[in-house]
Amino acid sequence: MLKEAMAELKVFKISKQDLIIIKSADFRYQGQYHEVEIELPIRDAVQGDLEQLANTFNKKHEELYTFTLSWVPIEIRNLRLVAKVKGAKLNPVKIPKGRKDPSKAFKRTRKCLFNGNYIETPVYDSEKLKAGNIIPGPAIIEVPTTTTVVPHNFQCRVDDYNNYIITRRS
Repeated sequence: MLKEAMAELKVFKISKQDLIIIKSADFRYQGQYHEVEIELPIRDAVQGDLEQLANTFNKKHEELYTFTLSWVPIEIRNLRLVAKVKGAKLNPVKIPKGRKDPSKAFKRTRKCLFNGNYIETPVYDSEKLKAGNIIPGPAIIEVPTTTTVVPHNFQCRVDDYNNYIITRRS
């Protein structure tokens, strides 16, 4: 999971040293409906961890529900990894200003389905857009982590912080 998280964060130029990693798992007694989340060690698992985690689960279960079933097998239902960026707050960075015309960010056209019809649709590169660009729909904006669709009769304005403000055209 850590390798997957690092691959996804690579586009944001974030290294492992920039992160707070939290690993956890949902434990329950076999056949039980509810689960209890237990934090896991950050390091790789070693012999003896399962026994220690079982003891931690039994203790937390007793705190939450006033009893334990220590003779019943324990199931691990879900594994979880949370990667948080260190730092007090983000400082948004302004992007360079441009004109209304977004043509410098144009990549190509491709057929896209809008209202039951395939339409040759302009595709824009988000990394080349400038503050003040206005993209009339229908259009596609390709971002490294997602894709933004600007429907027919709408337009997208890029603000100073690279946010996309999509409004209906009058």
